[in-house]
Amino acid sequence: MREIKRDRIIPFTEKEQERIKKACTFLAGNDLSSFPDGRLDIIGDEIFAVFQSYRTSPAKELSFEAHRKYIDLQYILSGTEKMLVADLAALTHEIVPYGEEDDIVFYEDPPSFSEIILTDGDYTFFATKDGHKTRCSAGQPGREIKKVIVKILAEAML
Repeated sequence: MREIKRDRIIPFTEKEQERIKKACTFLAGNDLSSFPDGRLDIIGDEIFAVFQSYRTSPAKELSFEAHRKYIDLQYILSGTEKMLVADLAALTHEIVPYGEEDDIVFYEDPPSFSEIILTDGDYTFFATKDGHKTRCSAGQPGREIKKVIVKILAEAML
């Protein structure tokens, strides 16, 4: 497992750091390739994993998203994926309003953002103040990705 760090430090609370350690213990202690796509509870709604398989798409076909309740730990099991990241304050034009049940809101692209490339064994975090666009092609579209997103309850949601 290798963390892909971004250009800013995310200040997680002590409780969030404890949950992140539990999430990382789960990732390191299991054969992640053996899990089918779908949700797997680690600690109920406090920490759970969502396994996904899909093909990447051109970034222009995708939207930025953000979450209010959960921190994302996105871990690439196989494949190479580009992810775009922007501060939530820069995302000003909602295209799909926030949905409480799915904890997601979608936005138009902001004027500026950064990008990171993740490949097999790489992971990164998206906090509730981060907008992100995932599933983007890093080069040729249509690359197969197997990924797990560990959803970690944010401190403000307790």
